[in-house]
Amino acid sequence: MTSAITAFLLLIGKLATVFSSIYLVYLYLTYDAVLASTVTSEIMPMVATGLIAYLVSDSFFDIVSNVMDTVLLNYCVDLQRKGSKASEDKLGTVKLPAKTDAVEEEVEPEAKCCSFCSCLDCCCRRFCFDKKKSQNGGNSKVSPAADKEELI
Repeated sequence: MTSAITAFLLLIGKLATVFSSIYLVYLYLTYDAVLASTVTSEIMPMVATGLIAYLVSDSFFDIVSNVMDTVLLNYCVDLQRKGSKASEDKLGTVKLPAKTDAVEEEVEPEAKCCSFCSCLDCCCRRFCFDKKKSQNGGNSKVSPAADKEELI
């Protein structure tokens, strides 16, 4: 039922876009002083405008249709998680996985001494200022407390 109503409304939107574009081109070609004298027939520009308007409106309303379905399905999933029976019409017998409270930890990759050294690993290690600074007792630019046990 919902998809038939959506399809009908989207068809009305497409047709309104196409016919309004054709009508505006007709008005422009008919009432413009320069074009009225040079254009012999308004039919071909109106047909070309209609085709282009249909292609653009079809693409646009296809995206609108996908957005509408996505919002509706998200609403139904929310209803199903709350235990409502209203979501069975759109979702059917699909069961959602159980909601878990466990949060997955993201593992960050280890940073090299600097971005230049990580790209040109073997060639520039001896020229790295961060390495030389940390060997001389100073802190690195990337992680100032890298040599210490506790990071800031």
